[in-house]
Amino acid sequence: MYFKLGLLLVFTLSSITNAIETNYMSFKVISNSITVGINQTAPDDERHLEQWVSDFPDMDILGIAAYKFDESESPWGIYVYAAEFIREDPLESQLHKGITDALEKLPGVTKAFQEDREVWIITGSATGQELMEACLMKLLELYPELKKSIRE
Repeated sequence: MYFKLGLLLVFTLSSITNAIETNYMSFKVISNSITVGINQTAPDDERHLEQWVSDFPDMDILGIAAYKFDESESPWGIYVYAAEFIREDPLESQLHKGITDALEKLPGVTKAFQEDREVWIITGSATGQELMEACLMKLLELYPELKKSIRE
């Protein structure tokens, strides 16, 4: 039986402090405070061993989902919702390269590649929480540009 595990991350970009207390981190985006939840939920597909999703009012911008597959060669699939909507450079390249780089730099990741417009496949021993946090940090870095592009 699966139980929902909620990990709340409060991000503030202007002063990255890495203040971690009981699964909390504090960062700030521009002058606004943005709260994004990361939750491990029961998989909605029998092919998935684990499922992680972000929780934010505007999921088109900061929506992410991670699925651990029952396959040893490509254990994780990461879905970055904003990547579906960003189709013009330089932002498209910044987003795609940024997500790939963020994932490749994680300890335990042996390979990260973009399989489709909004899908990355990751091999290695990184956890779902680590993968979600890495993607979210990149999305928060690009948040003003993503919001402007998606909302125009």
